This record gives sequence, structure tokens and C-alpha cells, in this order.
Amino acid sequence: MALKENPFRQWMDENKLSASELAGPLGVSVQTIHNWRSAGVPPRRQPYVRDTMARWHVIASRPMNSILVTAGEKQFEQWSEAALVCGKTLVRWATDGLDELAMRRSAQTTSKAISKQVKVPARPVPRHGSEPS
Repeated sequence: MALKENPFRQWMDENKLSASELAGPLGVSVQTIHNWRSAGVPPRRQPYVRDTMARWHVIASRPMNSILVTAGEKQFEQWSEAALVCGKTLVRWATDGLDELAMRRSAQTTSKAISKQVKVPARPVPRHGSEPS
């Protein structure tokens, strides 16, 4: 019995891609990539996977420390307008926003770590008839 045609597997083979190379860009686990190679990509994920496959040459050529964000026309206009109001380019506006979120997260994590480390001893409760020290 011949194997059912699997465009995803064929594309991976043609581009000599491993599951670990694709897991990150597709936002799934390595095991999921193996599953898709053998059983095919689930219908609900196919549009996103097809889009990624079509743009792979762009994704693969980007340095590892870059982010590719795809937005709809309306969302892109909203972001552009927000950046313009702030007097920033869209890239600077997005970068500043990500930096601010990272600092908030870091502050929250640091605050939680400190509160776990600092243990304030409880004051003894004076008993009836005794003098507080």
C-alpha cells in the first residue's frame, strides 16, 4: 500500500529540515512536527503551516534574534497610528512596548523572589496578664 501524499513531509524533505528546526517557528513541540510528518497537518492548522511554508525562505534567512510579526491590515493601521501618536516609528514603538513588558515581568519575578526569601518573624502575642517585651 502506498503512503498517502503528505505535502508537509515532502516540503521538509525537499528543504532538508528537521523537526527541531521547525518546532520554534511553527510554535509547536518537536513531537508535534513528527506527528505531522507521519499523519499530516490537522485541517485547522493547515492555513498557518502553508503560510509558513510559503514564507520559509524569508524566515530561514532572518537572524535568530529577530521576530517576524504578521498583522492584518486593520491591526497594522492601529499599531502605526499608535506609534505615530507617540512620535515613534512602528519598529521603535513595538520594541519599546516589548522592553516595558519585559521590565514589568522582571520586576514582578524579582518582587516574588524577594517576598519568598524575606521571612518576618512573628511577634509573640502577649498572654493575658503578662507584660509585652
